Amino acid sequence: MVEIPTLTLSFLTDHRLGQFRLVHVDYRAWWLGTRLPYWILYIWMVYALLQAVMHEYPGVHRLSSRVLNGSIAFSAVVAGVTIARLVYLLPSREDFWTWSFAIATSLERTVSVASLILLLGVLGFLVWFPVAVPRNLVVFSVTYIVFFAANVVAFSLYNGNNVRVIAWIGWIVATLCYWCWLLFLSEAGERAASRIGHSWNPSDRERLLGQLGAINATLLEAARAQR
Repeated sequence: MVEIPTLTLSFLTDHRLGQFRLVHVDYRAWWLGTRLPYWILYIWMVYALLQAVMHEYPGVHRLSSRVLNGSIAFSAVVAGVTIARLVYLLPSREDFWTWSFAIATSLERTVSVASLILLLGVLGFLVWFPVAVPRNLVVFSVTYIVFFAANVVAFSLYNGNNVRVIAWIGWIVATLCYWCWLLFLSEAGERAASRIGHSWNPSDRERLLGQLGAINATLLEAARAQR
């Protein structure tokens, strides 16, 4: 809901529309101005999904949160190294927009890759352990994986001349995800339990849930011992 209107505004302020554009603000200013809030929302969303999936297993959630914190810190280091490399490689004659877009797209790609890997980890957890979660949570997880995968592909293709193409890809994917939510999210989906993993094999399901419960209890006991 944030991505769609801001990208639409960027289209309406395109400097190439000349006298036909609705607002006389360079569309690139809109795009750059929205990236930091987006990155914060991306990370916040990953934390929220992780907490929702691990709600019944606080010990596993605590460990997963630490892994997430470490992943974000590592991603920040990677982003810093990438930006330093870009600054070194870009010719000094390049203008402000070229520098800004190169840095912003690098950060966007890094944040999207980190979010995608973490979400795939959450989905892998749901596939391996037959944990019952609300159906809406499964819809959110799958649509965000599609969204971040498209982001990674789009920003990996950035070459300085195709910002509009990237913006259109983002707008189309965000719109499709939003319509997916309108179609598949429901009040009943907040209560309806859904299992992705091992739903077809009750014996494996009970065994894996027992293992997960034992892991959770061990992690909780270790956390109490450290206090």
